[in-house]
Amino acid sequence: MPGMDGLEATRRLKASPSAPRVLIVSLFGDSAYRAAATQAGADGFVPKSEMPFELPRFLADAAAARHA
Repeated sequence: MPGMDGLEATRRLKASPSAPRVLIVSLFGDSAYRAAATQAGADGFVPKSEMPFELPRFLADAAAARHA
């Protein structure tokens, strides 16, 4: 993304009155990246290596929360 990274995009999205749920998918999976994603307001963080397993769970949780 020109001009910003995913963390900045997350901050901007989450600052809006009707903020969407944000899942950060990253090549990096260490605790520092997870903490940065949480501080930026992300609703979830998934390392790319875990995406096939974690993405369906995140989507199911998001759908359940929307219907609750």
